Amino acid sequence: MNLELITICVLLATSIALFVAMSIAWFCFGRHQYSLFWTLAAGGAMLQWTIAIIGRLAFPESPLPSIITTQLVVMNSSLIAIAFRQRAGLKPRIGLWVTGNLIVFAAVSYVVADLHDAAWRAFIANAGCGALFLVAVGALLSNGRRAQPMEIATAAVATVFALFEMAVAGSALGFGSEGVAPAANTYRLVLGIGMPASYVALGISAVMLLVADLAHRLEALTTRDLETGALNRRGLDQAAVAAMANSRRRRLPLSVVLIDLHGVRAQRGGPSRAVLNQLLVGAADQLNALIREEDVFARLGPTRFCLLLGDTRLQQALVIARQAGAAVAASAAAGRSLKISWGVAQLRSEDFAFSLLLDRAEREMTGENGSDSTVARIRIAA
Repeated sequence: MNLELITICVLLATSIALFVAMSIAWFCFGRHQYSLFWTLAAGGAMLQWTIAIIGRLAFPESPLPSIITTQLVVMNSSLIAIAFRQRAGLKPRIGLWVTGNLIVFAAVSYVVADLHDAAWRAFIANAGCGALFLVAVGALLSNGRRAQPMEIATAAVATVFALFEMAVAGSALGFGSEGVAPAANTYRLVLGIGMPASYVALGISAVMLLVADLAHRLEALTTRDLETGALNRRGLDQAAVAAMANSRRRRLPLSVVLIDLHGVRAQRGGPSRAVLNQLLVGAADQLNALIREEDVFARLGPTRFCLLLGDTRLQQALVIARQAGAAVAASAAAGRSLKISWGVAQLRSEDFAFSLLLDRAEREMTGENGSDSTVARIRIAA
């Protein structure tokens, strides 16, 4: 019984299952480029083990199958690392990856064709794969925000796989240039047991990460304003429940600021819709830049925005409202009359619903309580 051939056949079957699963996941969960790269990497693994079987059966003396399969290991790992960088919004740096793969190809060709050293060939394949998976983990956790549970789980699986590859690479140096020492059989046995399990774990974590990404995008569609990226009314209501509970539990003040831009509507002879949309997006950026990370920013209507400010008293909220109006006014161009009004309210003990707090802020903004909340009149270009 040929242990090496059996191991390769098991790995081929596992890679085929992984390729099918990743293809279905790519087709059903958004067809993003990073998931396509994961699918291509799984297809490359399938090709790698197919060539390995053909080489063992038809060309046992030829160095070419070993060179190709080793190069495919590094290429597949590179695709995975590039995909994780794309998902994190980092530059893929394709040129750097191509250069690295060409260097690996030259090194493997020399080791296999000239030195006939099976130990160094295995070391290059496993060590290169492990290093590239560590790059993928770094990209996964470097997106500048708190990692999601599925991202942490995927990073953990990828880290374990990278360490496994590094350990296997170290053991490969012990079985001699011809790969016939007793250590070589141990290497193949560990590879045959560990690699299929690793493939399955990586495939499951990748698919679940795609599902988590899809769920996050669907949630954003239902709770976010697509034009400005701010929360919509539904998202604000959800955030307000947590903010009010935290305010009462910790006995901290909670204030809301409503800001309305009057006159930012398309009219005959006035600015184009594109100009007005640009003004609204610019205003949203200015307002969002004023608040802290723990505060909430939402868009409640075509020209109305809301700031929900934790640990902020009424007088502090008034200062922020004036700053917000001034920032929006400063960001607009000259040319058309625009009125910016605001209203501020602080949470009271009798406010059992967030809508009561919003209603008071709206009455302040519309002047029903006798306050003049207009902070600026500017003109914007047509």
